[in-house]
Amino acid sequence: TIDDAKKVDALVGDLTPLASVEVIRDRTVIAIVGRDLTREPDVAAKLFASLHGIPVSMMTLASTGLNLSIAVDDARADEALRSIHRTLFEECS
Repeated sequence: TIDDAKKVDALVGDLTPLASVEVIRDRTVIAIVGRDLTREPDVAAKLFASLHGIPVSMMTLASTGLNLSIAVDDARADEALRSIHRTLFEECS
């Protein structure tokens, strides 16, 4: 992610010779970190179910399996975060 929008054009210029580049603005990245992400299949299923109706534009899972990141529209970020928290922490306790 880039917090300084002024640097985006320079970065796109650097990357364009290497690959196709698309800049998608107004997104929030939410990272979910924990060992149970890959050990317990229900955790991932519950996580994605909690995002039902919230468009996710990107998902990445670290090779360690400890970090899952998703990108959502800024306008839906609070809703997504509250839903994830409720599902993983409040409903499981």
